[in-house]
Amino acid sequence: MLLAEAESGLIADWELVCGNPEHDTALLRRSLERTAARSVKTVVGDRNFDSQTSREWLRERKIENAIAPRDASLLRARLRDARFAALQQRRAQTEARIAIFKNGFLGAPLLARGHEAQARQVAWCVLAHNLWLLAGLPRKGQEQVPKAS
Repeated sequence: MLLAEAESGLIADWELVCGNPEHDTALLRRSLERTAARSVKTVVGDRNFDSQTSREWLRERKIENAIAPRDASLLRARLRDARFAALQQRRAQTEARIAIFKNGFLGAPLLARGHEAQARQVAWCVLAHNLWLLAGLPRKGQEQVPKAS
């Protein structure tokens, strides 16, 4: 399963793969094609999303590539760049978001049978997650209420 998170924490895109999982670079490209209307400006991901094809594809579309390089020496060099390092640190929050989604909303294993029913279950869980997240955000012009101790 692929989950794409917006900076706000909302799940912006997802895909439940049927059968043998494809390489992450193929999932990345399909996700970006689905979200093209939302004008993605930066892509951050782990080493599995890195490939020469992905780098070229992102460069052609003028999308900032903050995917962790597979090459360890190149990764060390890129981590010296403050923006890249900050984006990779932000990616760690995405890993937590995936755990929250998987354990708190989706459950394991999926109870639905068949890919179509499982995809529908994931879609409902994405909606529930995003509504839960939106409900917790402070409204414009309104202070956040402090939690009772």
